[in-house]
Amino acid sequence: MVFNDIVLPGTRRSRELAAEVRARRPGIPVVLASGWSGDSALPADVRAGSEHFIMKPYRLSALAASLSEALRGAAMSLTGV
Repeated sequence: MVFNDIVLPGTRRSRELAAEVRARRPGIPVVLASGWSGDSALPADVRAGSEHFIMKPYRLSALAASLSEALRGAAMSLTGV
């Protein structure tokens, strides 16, 4: 699993990182986090729901639920169930 902030230091972008991870290991779930407010600040794939996403600040219980959901989704795609 990759758990990463949408905004990364330097020139690399979280969407590029997610694409690279998927190219190398297609079954790895990616969960993105951001403290930016407003939909317009979020990448289109996050707004469309194709990425797992959690808004900062988050509670530990919300983080656990988001990570669990991402892992369940990955397990379902691997098993076809």
